[in-house]
Amino acid sequence: ALGVLVDTDYTCRAAGGVLLQLLPFADPQTVDQIEKNVSSLTGISSLFDAGMPLEDIAALALKDIPFDIFDEIDVDYLCNCSRERTTKALITLGKADCLKLLDEQIAEGKSDKLELVCRFCNAKQYYGREDIEEIFAQD
Repeated sequence: ALGVLVDTDYTCRAAGGVLLQLLPFADPQTVDQIEKNVSSLTGISSLFDAGMPLEDIAALALKDIPFDIFDEIDVDYLCNCSRERTTKALITLGKADCLKLLDEQIAEGKSDKLELVCRFCNAKQYYGREDIEEIFAQD
């Protein structure tokens, strides 16, 4: 069960999910009970938004199934973008195309630097003519 609750200003108000994975040779009665319990997770983003503790959400998913919490791990989204990665993306275009893009951009009265934006975290990297020349001088 996964959910995202979008606020009135289109930002993410709450998001989260539950992943249940059966072990090999799981008891068929356990499988049946989990399938019954899944219906209580249809509005999961609302549960997160209401501040329901994770243990309580797990108890909903595993209602009438004995369970123990034996490990807790903090999860966070961290983008691994970097200048090195965006440089590799430019290299795939080739020097001629990079310079052509830059020249077209300048001819349109725009910046004298190419802007590469990470599609995950929106971090920006800028490359001017000298940067492009330097990147391809290394090849």
